[in-house]
Parts: sequence; structure tokens; C-alpha cells
Amino acid sequence: SQLSNAGRASTTRPRTRPRAHGSGDRGGMHPSTGPRAPMSMDPASVARLARDWDEQHDDLRAASGLLADAPTAGFTPPVARAAADFLRVWSGHVGSLAELSAHQSRDLTAVLGAWLRADEQAADRGLRLTEQVEQVDQVEQLQQIEQIGHRGSDS
Repeated sequence: SQLSNAGRASTTRPRTRPRAHGSGDRGGMHPSTGPRAPMSMDPASVARLARDWDEQHDDLRAASGLLADAPTAGFTPPVARAAADFLRVWSGHVGSLAELSAHQSRDLTAVLGAWLRADEQAADRGLRLTEQVEQVDQVEQLQQIEQIGHRGSDS
């Protein structure tokens, strides 16, 4: 802790400036000019996270239903009203959390699908480019062979 002018300990922490998105050690290179780390993703991990969020959704939805259906019988009328209000509010809150979990699961699934499609497209483009380079190499080799043949026939 820090000492204030009066010699008492201050409860506030010194503020640090947040790092800019994507900042970090780049080997002394400026982020916009230095080499960038390749993007990577573990599809199995993302799929597992999507399933976990979906299971969380199911659990929260069930809990919301249990709260909504919880009886308030046995309480005095004023307590029963307060208990019913409490259960209604918490059921709604837990239901909202369930929906957020479902959205998270769907979003992760969509990101995974988009990533895999982009990866497949990049692999296809890379394969086509490799084939084109091989064709150019073959043409250049044939041209070199023809040049050697022409030099041999000129002598």
C-alpha cells in the first residue's frame, strides 16, 4: 500500500495504463511492422467449450424451471407473497443466464464452423498455387532442356 501525505496507508492502488489490444513483446519490433504470430485454434477445444456452454444452458434452464415451480405453501400469506416474488425474480434471472449460455454456445459453434471453412478454403488455395508453381517449374525445365538441345545442334 501507499502512504498518503498524512502518513496513513492509502486503500487505493496505483492505476496502471491498460495495454493496447494485441500489444506485448514483439521482440522489439513495432506491432504494425514486425512479424506476427500465426493465428491458431484447437477445434476440439472450441467444440468442447461450445458443448460446455450448451450443458450450462440446460442446467440453468432446469434450475429456472425448478425455481418457478417451487411451492410457497406453508408460509403465512405475507411471507408466501415475498417468497413467490423472490422465486419469480430468481427464476427470471437464472433463465436469462441460461439464454446467455445458449448464445455463447451458438456463437462458439458458428466461429468454429467459420474457422474450419476458412481453413479449408486456404488449404485449397494453397494446393492450387502449389500445382501452378509445379507447372511453371516443369515448363521452365522443358525450356532449359530445349535450350541445351539447340546449343548442341548448333555446334
